[in-house]
Amino acid sequence: MSIKEQVISWLNEAMAESSFFLLDVTFNEKKHQFSVLIDGDKGVPIGQCVEMSRLLSSKLEEAYGEEHPYSFDVSSPGADSPLKLARQYGQHVGRDLQVILTDGTVIAGKLKAFEDMKLTLIQNQKGAGTKNLGKEKIISFPDIKEATVILKFK
Repeated sequence: MSIKEQVISWLNEAMAESSFFLLDVTFNEKKHQFSVLIDGDKGVPIGQCVEMSRLLSSKLEEAYGEEHPYSFDVSSPGADSPLKLARQYGQHVGRDLQVILTDGTVIAGKLKAFEDMKLTLIQNQKGAGTKNLGKEKIISFPDIKEATVILKFK
């Protein structure tokens, strides 16, 4: 098992019984640096990132000794990061999303629900005509190429 596979295994094991989950792990072999991206059903407090970083350091110390050359950057996705997993959609119900479908169609709207691998959007896309404003659009998760939360600044 590679070091990256081992780190992924440790993270999945540590978060298995929690509301947190692993999104991505990248490893820069030259710098011996891991970048770990985690999320949670209700977001991720900074303390959870610190806890996961300490856990990984401890596990590596056990496996390779105190002088292991690895470092970790454990964080949560930024507000402008695309949603990668179906599990992420639940925490964004009530927020506006921009969804790009696999056929290239772009739909914007308020996420009303995410159930049974389908999301329901109340369309609010401007510039696409007024005929779709306020209409519900049901989208199957496999049809989504990318979805991002639309940030609003007032």
